[in-house]
Amino acid sequence: MLTPESLRERLLKAKLADEDSLRGCKATELNKIERKFKCKLPKAYKGIMKVIGKSAGLYLEDVEYTYPEVLSLREDAEEILGEFETELPDNCFVFAGRGGDQFFLFLLEHDDPKVIRWLNSNPDKFTVVAKSLTRFFENELVLYEDLMSEN
Repeated sequence: MLTPESLRERLLKAKLADEDSLRGCKATELNKIERKFKCKLPKAYKGIMKVIGKSAGLYLEDVEYTYPEVLSLREDAEEILGEFETELPDNCFVFAGRGGDQFFLFLLEHDDPKVIRWLNSNPDKFTVVAKSLTRFFENELVLYEDLMSEN
């Protein structure tokens, strides 16, 4: 299982990031997210964001997930969904997006929640893409590690 420590180690080992490009969120920044959305963020999300919340080098470079842009992702998602007359599920947190074509969210119910994806190519459907948030980040990491090993 991916832990914040193993994420950090694997990013450095795969040369996806170095010490300078690997920057996490401070507790005060995570608290600001919780205050803005009036929620308690899952333990798994906080742990990951403490490692890569501001920058992760090449890892997830095509994904909008970093602080402070994460503060506007829900509004962005609501605007896009409005065009398709679709709404976000109740009690969810939008934690990542890819170019307005897709975004990722989780329900605020568990310490390591399932990850749900919305695609504009299938706008009426939300799909579970990972059994947990840590599994989502690990799946993404494996893809990036494989790309780096090919080069």
